[in-house]
Amino acid sequence: MVDASKPLYVFYGSQTGCAESIAERLQSDAIERNINCPEVRPLDAFEKSGVLQAANATVVIVCSTTGNGDPPGNAEKFWRFIKKRAHPATLLANLEFTVLGLGDTNYDKFCHMGKSIFRRMKDLGAVSFYDLGCADEAMGLEDSVEPWIDGFWPALVGVISSSQPPAPSATAPTPVDAVVSLVQAMDTVSLAPSLPSLPYLTSFTNMFGTATQVPDTAKLPRLAEPSFAVSLLAPTDAIAATVAQVATDTLYSAASPFPATIAAARYLTTPASADRQVLALDLDISGSGATYVPGDVVGINCPNDAAVVDYLIQRLQLSAFQHHRVQIAPVASAKKKVAGMPFPPSATLRDIFSTQLDLAALPKKATLRGLAVHCLDADERARLFKEGAADFKRFVDDQYLSIPEVLALFQSCHPPLDVMLSLVPRLSPRYYSVASSPLVAPSHVTVAFTVVRYTQHGVPRTGLCSTWLHALAQPLLAGATSSATVPLFFKPATDFVLPEDPELPLVLVGPGTGVAPFVGFLQHRAAQNATTPMHLFFGCRRRDHDFLFQEELEQFAATGTLTSLAVAFSRAKEEKHYVQHDVVRDGAVVYRRLALENGRVYVCGDGMHMAKDVHEALVSVFETHGGLTRDEADARLKQLTAEMRYVRDIWC
Repeated sequence: MVDASKPLYVFYGSQTGCAESIAERLQSDAIERNINCPEVRPLDAFEKSGVLQAANATVVIVCSTTGNGDPPGNAEKFWRFIKKRAHPATLLANLEFTVLGLGDTNYDKFCHMGKSIFRRMKDLGAVSFYDLGCADEAMGLEDSVEPWIDGFWPALVGVISSSQPPAPSATAPTPVDAVVSLVQAMDTVSLAPSLPSLPYLTSFTNMFGTATQVPDTAKLPRLAEPSFAVSLLAPTDAIAATVAQVATDTLYSAASPFPATIAAARYLTTPASADRQVLALDLDISGSGATYVPGDVVGINCPNDAAVVDYLIQRLQLSAFQHHRVQIAPVASAKKKVAGMPFPPSATLRDIFSTQLDLAALPKKATLRGLAVHCLDADERARLFKEGAADFKRFVDDQYLSIPEVLALFQSCHPPLDVMLSLVPRLSPRYYSVASSPLVAPSHVTVAFTVVRYTQHGVPRTGLCSTWLHALAQPLLAGATSSATVPLFFKPATDFVLPEDPELPLVLVGPGTGVAPFVGFLQHRAAQNATTPMHLFFGCRRRDHDFLFQEELEQFAATGTLTSLAVAFSRAKEEKHYVQHDVVRDGAVVYRRLALENGRVYVCGDGMHMAKDVHEALVSVFETHGGLTRDEADARLKQLTAEMRYVRDIWC
């Protein structure tokens, strides 16, 4: 059994920030349990962390899988290190470890990196104290991560009760005493304006009634220890810091994006499709020096909604300081070390809330527990701390509450600024497929996106980035001019790229906005005067509603760039008709291109249903036209995947 007195080393391999967020949660929960957990590190810091030199060490790794079973960017060095054949079989004999892999069952190599790391560490002598976890994004990470974490702690410390924090002494102030002292020193302010969503939200009392079960004081978390030190400077004070120029070989990044002007905007849907709007933006990148190829994606840094920022600043009683510049640095003595990019060296407090913190994020249970200790009202403190996955899911998940909305519903909660900075996750870029070719417009890049609007249990919701971009584009959509800019950078594709040989046949399957990268593919091949057979399977609801890029696609078909264009209109008839039905209908051509002519098939779009249905259609095609059994057909598709001839870019 793992000794709870030993330090717990937490490492992550993360491409989008999800694995990093789970690793940070494990650290927070460990600290609440009085487990020594000094720092969360990327896997590439494994060798220099001291874990190899420790007499005995306990390690937990959270790692996602990218591309065709590849490690994330911050785990590549680690993977190269541990898979070296020259290592002795006892290299990691001092480690007790476990691994949580993150993956997507739409891809053949599900959780490949998590499984590979787990297996290789055992080969090198490490002892597993808890089973490998494999979380499936296609089915919802929460559903598989939560049970794994629930079993992780008993495996780590034996019995959870043995690692609970000791009861406070008679002379020491309790966390609540500390909060009272802090809040009594604050001025009382009005809490208008309110959040736009507030009238639609259901309070905890209305959902669960007035009865409150007082939590066991032994289970209450300690007062959250901030991870950051914050210094507020006068608005005119200069900060002695400069932002280093990004090297030209890496050009722009999330930390240093290029401000691209919106050159043009147009709706790809018609007014008849009022419930679903898709927009295309042409972004001017002239003067940036940046290059891209079809298949790449554009990362866009978007700000939080201004009304939400206004509310939170006033709710935290920071209005008088919102235009002051701030210096934010990790606390060297904090038990919870900070991973990820540092805060900007020169920014106002309002800038931090607007561009650095994800105010729309769904709070984790650990975040709610961290807020609970800052509630003055005992009932609110107990309700916010209320345990139980069902209650948490019903109250927070079903309404998709954000942290500002939680604060609006729990008015006695007054977390200090440094605690807020430690609890709220960082705002991540949003990614969109490139829908253009540099051979056609080298100084511009086109992206297409759905303007996200939906209702979550009666609460109207909108997409953060799509709503912001839609608002920026309004002058251009109305026929006026605009100088609005969008901070962007390019993320190169690893496998979702055109083959070097322009004459290889291509089968493209992309319903909805999944067609966007294929517009770039087609532009590129047309500019190359390629004669390769190209077949596009596109799907939408109705021809007169959402036939995206209709003019371009029909022109490609008319000029011969597209050998065939199959469009499935799912709502045109009583019986639903989707892209997979057309793939089966044209199975003879699809089979010939893929099995006999060394062609490629690309699938882009929804991973919850479409990708699975298209895969089943391809299996059927190989069965019918190749005379194969189902197992043989599936094996052929796996072989195509390994050869990077069956490539998918899908999202859930």
